Amino acid sequence: MAGFYIKSVTAFGTDKKDATIDFNDRLNIITGYSDTGKTCILRCIEYVFGRKKEPFDKSTGYEGARMIVETGHGEVTISRNLNSNLAEVVSLDPEYSSGTYDIRYNKKQKRPFLNELWLSMIGIKEPHMVPSNMKFESKRLTWNTLRPLRLLEEDSIGREESIIEPDQTVEQTLFLSSLL
Repeated sequence: MAGFYIKSVTAFGTDKKDATIDFNDRLNIITGYSDTGKTCILRCIEYVFGRKKEPFDKSTGYEGARMIVETGHGEVTISRNLNSNLAEVVSLDPEYSSGTYDIRYNKKQKRPFLNELWLSMIGIKEPHMVPSNMKFESKRLTWNTLRPLRLLEEDSIGREESIIEPDQTVEQTLFLSSLL
């Protein structure tokens, strides 16, 4: 069965001690006092998943984020430096290839697309186009489209509206289509 869980997340830097948090294969809840790094952990996870916004400023001394995921057949380590659209993947799972992956999709690129690695880990092995609006115009299914299913933002926990369904109508159609 396809799937994975995040085993650890690390912020790393040449002259800094690694800041690592470990997770297990169950429900993980990050709690703590204000200004202790909870949001930074979430931003590191999102950054390694392919988000463009960097998790922290380079003035912190940290240079990037690394995540180790357990697939059930081995570990896959994904590292991404700040100011980079590339991710380094080291796979101990024979199903996934090690190498340099691109964060951005480009039809002409020679490197594999990181989005496709994440989707393949949950069993979506081929690229899919999904309807994105009422005119049935389609967009490429991305890992970010499925974001609300895997990671809840702390600000959305107390909402009266759905914490999974996107706020913006244009994103709702794409999200609901991707579920189908």
